[in-house]
Amino acid sequence: DIKPSNIIVHPSGTTKLLDFGTAKLVDAQRLTQQGMTLGTVIYMSKEQLLGKPLDARSDVYSLGVTLYECVTGQLPFYDEEERKLVVKIAKEEPIPPRQHYPGISPQLEAIILKAMAKDPAQRYQSSTEFEHALAGLPEAGGSL
Repeated sequence: DIKPSNIIVHPSGTTKLLDFGTAKLVDAQRLTQQGMTLGTVIYMSKEQLLGKPLDARSDVYSLGVTLYECVTGQLPFYDEEERKLVVKIAKEEPIPPRQHYPGISPQLEAIILKAMAKDPAQRYQSSTEFEHALAGLPEAGGSL
């Protein structure tokens, strides 16, 4: 799973992903059966939740959700019922990050939302492309 609790920053500044135990869901029905959901639903892309083929763009989505949460302190989608949460992830657009935290730049907001696009073709096509977009942001003096 790509999520904040599985990412560690070494004192040298190197970032490491700790957990590689991602599971592919065969169909969305499995989400309602006790013990069948593997992974953390909120960080899963639409295609992952629907059991479609995955590629690097699904990881970009998960990184986008992680960045959204790190920047705003909020999750982009929430529901106490997992089934309803899956529907929100699959069908609704996230609340723009600046509504939670107006101090972020419009450029960073656009990068986050592109990473979280419903259609994988509209996302960054690789984590490297996502990284380059973030690296292109102007320095914000300690503020994103």
